[in-house]
Order: sequence, then C-alpha cells, then structure tokens
Amino acid sequence: MVEDRRLKVLLVGAGAVGQVYGRHLQLGGAQVTFFVKEKYREELLDGVDMYPLNERRKGPPVRFSGYSVVSSTAEVMQRQFDQVWLCIAGPALQGPWLRDLFRSIGNATIVVFQTNPEDHELIRVAGARSQHLVYGLITMASYTAPLEGEPFTTPGTAYYVPWFLANPFSGSPERADPVVAALNKGGVKSVRRPDVPKESAFPNAMLMTYLGALEKADWSLKTLATRELQVGIDAAREAMKIVAVTNGSPPLGPKLLTTPLIVKAALWLLPMLSPFPLEAYLKKHFTQVHAQTVLALQRFKSRGAAANIATPALEVLTAERKALP
Repeated sequence: MVEDRRLKVLLVGAGAVGQVYGRHLQLGGAQVTFFVKEKYREELLDGVDMYPLNERRKGPPVRFSGYSVVSSTAEVMQRQFDQVWLCIAGPALQGPWLRDLFRSIGNATIVVFQTNPEDHELIRVAGARSQHLVYGLITMASYTAPLEGEPFTTPGTAYYVPWFLANPFSGSPERADPVVAALNKGGVKSVRRPDVPKESAFPNAMLMTYLGALEKADWSLKTLATRELQVGIDAAREAMKIVAVTNGSPPLGPKLLTTPLIVKAALWLLPMLSPFPLEAYLKKHFTQVHAQTVLALQRFKSRGAAANIATPALEVLTAERKALP
C-alpha cells in the first residue's frame, strides 16, 4: 500500500473562517477534515458552495468538497493529523471538550486564531503544549452570502483575501513554517512573524471597541461617524492603555486611528473600497459572533480594573449588553 504523504489537517469549526482555510489548504494538496458538532455534520457531507471574491464578483459559486467530517474525539483519535486549526470564536473554547480534543491529537501542531490572552490561557490550561502552538491572525473577510444587495442567488460562503495583507503566523520555525507553506501553496499569501499575539494586541483592541460603538450606532457607519464616534475613540484609547501595561507603547498606526479626522475619513472611504456591501457584512457577521465581542469588551474592563485604569467609555459600550460568564 502506498503511504499517503499529504499534509493532514483537522479544522475545528466549519463556519465562514474554517471553510475558507479548508478550501485553500486542500488546493495546496492537504487532506482536510472538519471537526464539528453532530448537528452540523449532515449539511457538510455533500460539500459547500463558496464565492471567492478575489477571483470573481459574479456568476455561480465554486463547489468545495472532498473533505472528511468528524464530530467526536473518538473519531479524531482514530486518525493522525499533522496540524489542528482552531477556527472558532473565543467563547466556544470553554468546556471540557477542548481538553479531550488535545488528548486525541498526539504531536500535532495547534494553530490558534483567538487573539485574547485569556483565550490563550484557556488553551494552555486545556493541555496544549507551548512548543506545539502556532499563533495566527485572520486577515480576510468571510461571511454567509448573499448579503442584501449582492447578486448571488445560491446561498454559500463568500470571502475576500486582501492582496496587500499576508496572513501572519508565529511559533517555532519547525511548527510555523509548515503552516505558512501550506497556505502559500493553496494561494493564500502567508508569512512567519516573530510574535503575532503581541503584534495583533493593539489592532484587536481597536477592532473590538469600534465594533462595540458600531453596534451602538445600529450598524450604521454614518451614525457612528456623527453620533457615537467619540465613545468609540475614547473606548479604543482606554483599551490601548490597558494593552500597553503588558505590551508597551502602541505603534503609530493604532494611535492615528484614534484621531477623529482620520477615523471619519476611514469611515467614508472604506465602503467605497470594499468588494462587498460593508455595512451589511459587519452587521451580519459580527451579530453572529456577538458573544465574542461582548466577552472581549468585558475582559478589557476587568484588566483595566486590575491595573487601576478608569474605563468610563468601555462602561458605556458594555452597559446594555448581557453579561457572560
């Protein structure tokens, strides 16, 4: 029997993020398996429709199939994987299932996209060995199509990978380099960086706070620019001050993005440059991962309290949101 030497990748989660990485890993020659809850298994077995917006804006979807689906750690244990990618939102990490998974994957590299230090601690507590971890940052936009105003008639996952942004990954070279190589072979530009968690801390703080302000503005960029901008800017400054306690001074880019004139210019320009309806995307995607945004804002408040940093703007953004454990 000829040994199958293809890279074997297990993707935990088959949502908009997992499907995109799964498709491009497969295009690069990897053998792809999705690990999902039993209730999602059936709908994945026959394949999924996808709209790669970099390749075309109109027309029928491409079909992504030829992967395997498992829904229990017992099934995972029966197979061997080189890499395990955690393509799920931070709140989904909680519970005993993660420890069971890590016990089932042997020596596999674990690719982490969660950006919060608290999530990283959950992963370590669940049994992931530090030397097996590779940290990545998602630089694409992916969502369940069609959005309002899009020409697609068949439901599927649409995504756009900015040509000017490489997907960064950090970890030991023997772990991170095969991850980078697998995505590059599949057509997604990727690069190894020294410390992705540290590099992404300030941008992530800004993203979460501005998302909170945008939700408060009922997902209207115009309302954000005219009514809720100051609370968003103040919350971003508070969050960056909190991050600076452990990460040092913020770089110039995030600092500039707390300047009202620059933020207003960005809010005006972004919808024109976006390859999809931006407001509809932000509302749909980040409503689906609402718990992740709430948890991130709550964690900033907790870290601020521990560092004796006042967070009045973060208090405003979290005042009407349901508390999470």
